[in-house]
Amino acid sequence: MATNNKNRPMEVLLTREQAINTITNNLVKAGILLRGEAQRYRKVLESYDNLTLVKVLLYSHQFTEAGGEIIT
Repeated sequence: MATNNKNRPMEVLLTREQAINTITNNLVKAGILLRGEAQRYRKVLESYDNLTLVKVLLYSHQFTEAGGEIIT
C-alpha cells in the first residue's frame, strides 16, 4: 500500500527570480497588473524579503484562480 508521506516535511525549490516571474505572470493573467507595468512592479517585488515574496506568490495564485484568466 502506498503512503502519501504526510509526516515528511515539504520542500519547495524556488529561486527569487522564478517567484517574481510567476507573480507578475499571475497578476497579468488575473487582470490585476497591466503588462506594461510588470517591469516596474518587478522592482517592488525585488525589495521584498523571502517570506513576503512567498506570501505574495500564494495570493497571486489565488487571484488567478478566483478571477479566471484574462486573455491579453
